[in-house]
Amino acid sequence: GMYNEECDPTLNQVTFIGNTSTDYSGALFNYDSGPKVTDAIFDGNSSGHIGGAITNSGRTPVYKNVVFSNNTSTEGGAVANYRGTITYQNVTFTGNSSKNNGGAVFNELTTVIFTDTEFTNNSTEEKGGAVHNYDTTATYTRVNFTNNHAGYSGAGMFSYEGNLYVTDATFVGNTADLLGGGIANYLL
Repeated sequence: GMYNEECDPTLNQVTFIGNTSTDYSGALFNYDSGPKVTDAIFDGNSSGHIGGAITNSGRTPVYKNVVFSNNTSTEGGAVANYRGTITYQNVTFTGNSSKNNGGAVFNELTTVIFTDTEFTNNSTEEKGGAVHNYDTTATYTRVNFTNNHAGYSGAGMFSYEGNLYVTDATFVGNTADLLGGGIANYLL
């Protein structure tokens, strides 16, 4: 994969397939970096800890016209976001999975903005089949959550503390084994 530290690279028309890491991010690890990623594919990447394809830690990464598919990790099957402000526009998350939380995306202590985004067939054994928000300010506009699964709660989305803003969203066919097939919120 690719490691970025204290830089803001521009990545256009890139593909990351089948990259692995025993710890953080099989494809792209951004430490205090704000890449601009456009027209990209992240497929079949994996990590042993967080962010199967990508971990963002700090600054203002932007992802536009990106597909995340079949990525796996312990937390954040496709992406793990910590600190900073991360923007996703016209992005698809499909078939990603995690063991603990956030089948597609795990957010902690950060601000995330999702616009025109699809979450389909993502899964986790615990919370947040598609997305897990922890002490995060999360904004979702024109988003669809379809056929996501959580072994515990929040098949579409799980949020604990922080702020949640959802506008023009659809939740269809999401299943949780215990609570919140579509959304599960605690202490918001």
